[in-house]
Amino acid sequence: MLNSAMENKIKVLVFGNVLVKKDSVPVKLIPVLKEKFPEIDFIELDPTEDLFSYGRNLKIIDSAKGINKARLLNLK
Repeated sequence: MLNSAMENKIKVLVFGNVLVKKDSVPVKLIPVLKEKFPEIDFIELDPTEDLFSYGRNLKIIDSAKGINKARLLNLK
């Protein structure tokens, strides 16, 4: 059973594929992010999984071809 502190942690879904070099960056960042932000739960996830089981206000880290710096998208 999860304690209430873990249940209330912010969850960030991290997409990527470690087998594809160009798509592996987000997954490789997880250990660094967990150390820098221990209050956040970074979850490696296949984007084909049921995203909405994590709620409606998703926070996602992913990579995309043609983007040369970090971008924040807020879709409402």
